[in-house]
Amino acid sequence: MRGLSGRTFVNTSSGAAVSGGSGDQLRTAYAASKSAVHALTRHIAGNWGRQGCAATA
Repeated sequence: MRGLSGRTFVNTSSGAAVSGGSGDQLRTAYAASKSAVHALTRHIAGNWGRQGCAATA
């Protein structure tokens, strides 16, 4: 990922990522997908932050 210095990634998520998806299957799937967004954001920030990229959710 060359040339990304100074770039910012903004991901949209929700509180469901940390509160869980207890209930029906749709809520569980929604919470799992939002948790994946959080994981991707942490990955970008952790691995590319040293090169000037920022990530937030």
